[in-house]
Amino acid sequence: LKLPFGAEFSCVGARPRPQRLRASPASHAMALSTPCTPGVDTNGRLTEAASTAAPSFAQPGLNIAATLTAGLGWLAADRVWWLALLAGCYRRPPLPAILGTRLGAQAARRAQALVGPVRMERFNGWISSRADRLAASNFGGVVQRRMGLDPHRLVRTLPQSMALYNLSLPAWLPLNTWIAVGAMP
Repeated sequence: LKLPFGAEFSCVGARPRPQRLRASPASHAMALSTPCTPGVDTNGRLTEAASTAAPSFAQPGLNIAATLTAGLGWLAADRVWWLALLAGCYRRPPLPAILGTRLGAQAARRAQALVGPVRMERFNGWISSRADRLAASNFGGVVQRRMGLDPHRLVRTLPQSMALYNLSLPAWLPLNTWIAVGAMP
C-alpha cells in the first residue's frame, strides 16, 4: 500500500508495518495511524472476497426494491409537476400577467434601463429565431400536428415554466419526497 510522502506499508494483521520511509517523523506517525483497508492485499489489489462482496450501499436492513421504487416515484412526480407547469404556462403565460401589474411594469422598465433597449431587442430576436428553428424542425412539426401546440408560443413558454419550476422547488421538493416515500411498499 503506497501512501503519501513516499512511505509504503503492508496490511498484514491489524497494524501497518513500515517498509521504507523517506519522510519526516511527523508524516511517519500519521502514516502509522492510517488503518489498513479491508479486502486489499499487500500489493494494493482487491482480494477475492472483497471483489465478490456486495456493493457498499447494500447494507443490512436496506431494501433495494423499496429504494428503487421511491426513486422512480420521486422522478415520476417531478416530471409530472414540470409538465403541469409547462401546460399551465402555455395556457396562460405568467410573464404577461406579471407585466400587467404596476410592480411588474416598473420591474420591466428597470430591467430595460439596466440592460438597454438594444440588448433587449437582440434577445427578443434570438428567442424568435429559436422559435422559427423549432417550428421548422421535425420535432416542431410533430408538436404542431399531434398536440396542436404553436412552436413559437412553446419556445416562449419554456423559460417561463423553468423559472416557475425553480421558484417552486423550496415547497415542491419536500412534498415530492413525501409523495415518493409514501409510495414505498
